Formats: sequence, structure tokens, C-alpha cells
Amino acid sequence: MRSHLEIVRQRPHQGSKQLGWLTPAGWGLVSSLKREIDKVGKRIRPFERTVLRSKHGAELKRHRKELAAARETYGPVRGGRG
Repeated sequence: MRSHLEIVRQRPHQGSKQLGWLTPAGWGLVSSLKREIDKVGKRIRPFERTVLRSKHGAELKRHRKELAAARETYGPVRGGRG
């Protein structure tokens, strides 16, 4: 039998379902947050080039690298009940 850690590392959304980490209401909240984050991403996209060329560009690039490293470590966040 696989350990809890192996389940979560391989398939975070499935692991949380199998291990009972999120209730149906919790999944609804996660889905709602994902939709809102997607909306914000669409609204700020037109300003991305301007920010990258500004004095804040290096910080944005560093932040994106940190997020990419987190995704590699923990996997992508997925909505739904898998």
C-alpha cells in the first residue's frame, strides 16, 4: 500500500479525495478561488509587459521562478473532485 505522502506527491487532487482532506464544500471553495484567480490573471495580462520593463520586472521574474519551483515540488493545483 502506498503511503499518504506518495499519494499526495503523485496526484494531489486524488490524494486529498482519498484521504478526506477536503469536503464537498471545500472543493467548491477551491473551484471558486481558481475561477477568481483566472479572472484576475486575464485582467492584469495587458499590463505584464509594462511591469516587466519597469523597476519591478526583476521581482516579478523572481516570483515566477519561485512559483514554478513550488509547482515542481507540489504539483499543479487542480479543481474538481478528480
